Amino acid sequence: QNIRPNDRLVLENNQINISKVDPYNYISWIDGVFILDKQPLKNIAQRLSRYYKVIIICAPEVENYKSTGKLVLFEDINKVLYTLEEMFPIKSSIEGDTIKININLKN
Repeated sequence: QNIRPNDRLVLENNQINISKVDPYNYISWIDGVFILDKQPLKNIAQRLSRYYKVIIICAPEVENYKSTGKLVLFEDINKVLYTLEEMFPIKSSIEGDTIKININLKN
């Protein structure tokens, strides 16, 4: 199989899957934005972990919350966490060098 511009190749369980993608969704962080396209919170947290070089753990009951849109990446991760708390019924807490995201029971 040939890979062309705007193709994404995923190798999983010894199987190759090629799909069309918008490459800006994968490089938008350069412009300080994450493009979300039905992304589960656990994937958003993984991307934020890499971007901010912190550990972010999602509770199982919130990790599959999904969102579409743009997430602006501020210099201060607390502003991003506040934004996530506005998007989802979650509450984040910082414990040492780890950020934990749990369900917000007050909503």
